[in-house]
Amino acid sequence: MNRLRLSDERGIVLGWIIRIILGIALAGVLLYEGGAVVISSVNADNAARSAAQEAVATFAHSHNLDEAKKDAAKQAAAEGAVLVSFSADSKGVGGQSQATVTVRKTAKTLFIHKIGFLKRFSTTTATSTAYSV
Repeated sequence: MNRLRLSDERGIVLGWIIRIILGIALAGVLLYEGGAVVISSVNADNAARSAAQEAVATFAHSHNLDEAKKDAAKQAAAEGAVLVSFSADSKGVGGQSQATVTVRKTAKTLFIHKIGFLKRFSTTTATSTAYSV
């Protein structure tokens, strides 16, 4: 009878250990996925800001839209984003130039980008406007 009790207790403890390990693994995956989406959003904002600053510097110097757009796309790509839209003009006070850039960045996730109704969370779009000094 003593052996039977020990084996029953080991089975209960083993079952709890497996549940705890699975719970920790699931929580880790969910935290990783959520973190990847948040970090991608922050990085998209930074990429948009950098690309807009690069574009307005080029546009203020050369007043060439194509060259400014090319520099904005290059800066966005350097930060892992894709240029979606671009506009620039010099209609500010005293001929001050401005550039508005929109970029798109996709989060590197394990599962979110593969699940239909969650796909929209894996891609972030950010817009930034920069002004010449």
